[in-house]
Amino acid sequence: MAILDCERLSAAGCCGALFRRWISFFILLLLSVLLLSGCDEAEDLPSRQPAEVIDAAAGDYSISFTEGDCPFFFDADVDAETLAAITCGYMQVPQDRREPDGLQIEIAVAMISSLSDEPLADPILYLEGGPGGGALISSESWLESPLRQERQVILFDQRGTSYSWPNLGCPEIDEASLSSRDGDLFWDALTECRDRLIDLGVDLADYHSAASAQDVADLRRVLGVESWNLLGISYGTRLALTIMRDLPDGVRSVVLDSVYPPNVDAYAEQAITFGGAINLLLDGCAEDPDCDDAFPDLRQTFYDLLLELDADPLYFEADEIDSEEDVEVDAYTFVSVITDSLYDTDLIPLLPQLIANTYDGDYDLLLWDFLLTEDEDYSRQRPDNADPVDEASLYDAQGMFYSVECFEEAPFADLDNVYALAETLDPTLAQLMIEDVLDFFDACAIWLDEQAPALESDPVYSELPVLILAGEYDPVTPPSWARLAAETLPNHIYVELPRGGHALTDIDKCISEITLAFLADPTQEPDTVCIVDAVRPFVTD
Repeated sequence: MAILDCERLSAAGCCGALFRRWISFFILLLLSVLLLSGCDEAEDLPSRQPAEVIDAAAGDYSISFTEGDCPFFFDADVDAETLAAITCGYMQVPQDRREPDGLQIEIAVAMISSLSDEPLADPILYLEGGPGGGALISSESWLESPLRQERQVILFDQRGTSYSWPNLGCPEIDEASLSSRDGDLFWDALTECRDRLIDLGVDLADYHSAASAQDVADLRRVLGVESWNLLGISYGTRLALTIMRDLPDGVRSVVLDSVYPPNVDAYAEQAITFGGAINLLLDGCAEDPDCDDAFPDLRQTFYDLLLELDADPLYFEADEIDSEEDVEVDAYTFVSVITDSLYDTDLIPLLPQLIANTYDGDYDLLLWDFLLTEDEDYSRQRPDNADPVDEASLYDAQGMFYSVECFEEAPFADLDNVYALAETLDPTLAQLMIEDVLDFFDACAIWLDEQAPALESDPVYSELPVLILAGEYDPVTPPSWARLAAETLPNHIYVELPRGGHALTDIDKCISEITLAFLADPTQEPDTVCIVDAVRPFVTD
């Protein structure tokens, strides 16, 4: 099993976490220990030193918002004026609104002021991906976002994630991966995590999109925001669609970046979404004269390489590559590198060269640009936090992933489709993709018995103005899903970035300009001519 760099490969779009669960249980589980720092379990709702408390009634339950210190600090040098742009607070709501006197949970919020002296009254609410990803952990990256030009940006950690309480992270899984490379330990660790959270009072069936949508509605109410704009990326688009369906009041406009609609059979399609993205990449090189000239017949090269790695994996000893551990690269690992990298629009141009070089026995690009890289850390939790969360769970609350996906996606999946759709792929690639899908359903059988109502697999109809963004090579939320969602959103604008990956909003200047133009007037189609010049050329030397 190879040691990969989790942030470079798996957080290549989605502001973290996002979504990361789609590719590999065991690779990602082992990676997350790189961030592990240990934790103390929180028995009760964390105590806060309030600067201001706002209380509000919401039907048969109460909500409150407490301003307080941000739970994170910045590793980079950030001046005091910039730091002052971020204020934080915590909203308290019932875990189950049908039981208002039951467990109270806490939603962590960060508000980043606009760069304008006269900001517009409708802020942007960012909906993180995953499910299970943390938003506040990447607060520093938002300081430079062009979306702050005229509006405040509000981040929140969805229930069960990151700095919100309780955090549905599973350090048991990370510890099992650290102590042994025996993948069978994963199942025991998953069970231990489930049981610990239940003992804490967590009802795993209360952590899903519809509940998070209600959190968003309560947050708008308690903050006194009349209307705001939703920006969802990856799973965040599923949450945005749920809000549009269930609680659209106060929503001015919606940006859906890398769309995950409820009416897809996501896990049946997983093999063809990942495999299809690889084939699009190979076709794209073949159709590009410069790429095809530099790497002729790249498709054959790629599949020959997989056969070679399957029969005789690459092995790099730790002292040879100045690493803490040995690195093995088999066919599964190499496919994971490719699919992870297809998330990242900036990495995609390197992939034809990566395939060709690795096939030719030149491993420098594979090692130093893809396997052994280190990403810059953003904000981390304050050392004086009374209730610290293990670092891996700040980025990716694994239990939240299972609660959402096992509740509202797995029950409506067609397992027969898994095999039928995979038959359209090369057999070598298909088998690698199917294994992860089957593991997911086995995990759901352990995690959760309940399932969502059938509504959670229906298309969402809304007349709200929507900007839909898609990347041509996105391996996890392909353009076909974006177009499917658009069918029931009559006031949509669809933009696809050629050779784009996953999560485009802040990655590409052109996409940012289109987004800003849409926010300025959601009723008018923005000028998209810049897309022509936004296409990244393949690296051929």
